[in-house]
Amino acid sequence: MAFIWGDQGTTRKSHVVGWKTMMLPKHEEGMAICNLVEMNKAYLMKMGWTLCLKNYGLWGEVLIGKYGKRGSLNQMTLEAKGIDSHIGKSISKGLSWLS
Repeated sequence: MAFIWGDQGTTRKSHVVGWKTMMLPKHEEGMAICNLVEMNKAYLMKMGWTLCLKNYGLWGEVLIGKYGKRGSLNQMTLEAKGIDSHIGKSISKGLSWLS
């Protein structure tokens, strides 16, 4: 894959293919690389949705036990503080994106 980055041995060259081109579908001459920021948001929202549906295992019970609160209309919210774990804060953001 050195041809993409333009590296040859110990010398470095400029990138010959931009990220926007690499994220294009293969039928459009891209490499179909996913946008990782958008994929992360999607997975966080999926985890939040799973918590709302009560379709989880031990991981969900731990998160709800530590951060979870049920609001009006049985809506799940997670309240993570600034000093709490990254996963708690991230899933909390995912739940806010769902609403």
